[in-house]
Amino acid sequence: MTTQSEPISDTLLQEMQEWIAQSYTSQKPSVSNASGAFQAITVRENGQLQAFCLCYENPSFPECLMLGNYQCTTSGEAAAALFQEADKTAGQRGKKHLLGPMNGSTWHAHRFTENLKTPYFLEFNHLPYYPQQWVEAGFEVEERYVSQEVPLEESLIPPVDDDAFFQQTGISFHPFSADSLAPVHAFCNEVFAQNNLFSPIAQDAFIALYQPVLPILDPELIDLAYDGDQLAGLFFAVPDMYQPGRVIVKTLARHPAEKYKGMAQMLSVRFIKKALKKGFTSMIHAYMHVENRSNHVSTNFGGGDNTRHHVLFKR
Repeated sequence: MTTQSEPISDTLLQEMQEWIAQSYTSQKPSVSNASGAFQAITVRENGQLQAFCLCYENPSFPECLMLGNYQCTTSGEAAAALFQEADKTAGQRGKKHLLGPMNGSTWHAHRFTENLKTPYFLEFNHLPYYPQQWVEAGFEVEERYVSQEVPLEESLIPPVDDDAFFQQTGISFHPFSADSLAPVHAFCNEVFAQNNLFSPIAQDAFIALYQPVLPILDPELIDLAYDGDQLAGLFFAVPDMYQPGRVIVKTLARHPAEKYKGMAQMLSVRFIKKALKKGFTSMIHAYMHVENRSNHVSTNFGGGDNTRHHVLFKR
């Protein structure tokens, strides 16, 4: 086997995408955020790709070299060779740790699913043995996340008056459109700033991430809760294009001011009522950090069955 660090060229990216096309039977991932990487690491045998990844740096994590777009055959030797080359790169660039999988930041694809099932819409798909390859290479879990699927039933709705809450707090709801992405960007950069592994994202990059999914979004599944001209709460959900009748909750957040305490629960109540009227029968609350408040909210709404477990590694 030959292992090398090499520049990211269009030819190499095409070769990587062809490897993915041959290795996945369905829901094939794409190499993403290649423009944010500074080099690739490849492992070949007889000229054929056996493993590859892209290398990223992020000023928010100055001690870490991030490995993203990781793909590998079942060969433990190929995986070990790739990580050995990554260690060399980390040393050359003054990094103490390897972190991944992460395509540059948490705004892009990151995390493996330990108990991988058929991916839901927008879930990062990968080959099921990848987490074990990283563990065997000495990586440890840095962050854990869960995605919970629960049936949508009226019994999930607690005896609270969400309309009264929003009226008392002076909250009004603005319709979602493409123009909403700018205030949503500013809101997310503010309320998620204290999250583990957060790094800010520029407005144009944020809009570019969401532009491709705009045509499939249902504005009725997105709540923008405004207090005057200030966005104070966000509930963002998308229909699962892979399974009719299922909806995926991607983001639930509120401004940290004491005035808005309880808003997350009320936004959830409002959403469940709307989802039931639209005929959805189940929902997935996706990628919740195990220590995140939204995890507790989901559990309160019957989400105790943590159906999928996601991990981010570091060594």
